[in-house]
Amino acid sequence: MFKVLFMGSPTCCRKSAFDTVATAPVFFLGVVGLLALAACGPPRGDAEAGRRWYAMAHCDTCHGEDGHGGRGRPPALAGLQLGYGQFQGKIRQAGDGIMPSTGPEVLSDQRLVDMYLFLRQEKAGAAGSR
Repeated sequence: MFKVLFMGSPTCCRKSAFDTVATAPVFFLGVVGLLALAACGPPRGDAEAGRRWYAMAHCDTCHGEDGHGGRGRPPALAGLQLGYGQFQGKIRQAGDGIMPSTGPEVLSDQRLVDMYLFLRQEKAGAAGSR
């Protein structure tokens, strides 16, 4: 035991030049990946166009004119807290018999981004609170 303390780390724990060289690319790719994610800000779109697409897609029938909820039990969407990927997934993979599935042939990705921004900008609260 004293030999290990005074002579440095045991052979099993020493790093070789290969360990350092093999670890560097993994570290570099991790840093690049994090920087890429940081650069991915919120999607760009037009909230006013999103208001129009929201009405044209008849979302207002159930979710209310401004996303504050409507008839039945659909969730209010005003002040949306979902990330864009979650929102897109819910719209594209709906079709549960209650909410229709809306593929890109019905609502393009750009129109979906516009609707997302519209709903994020609307204030949560009672209907007609604008």
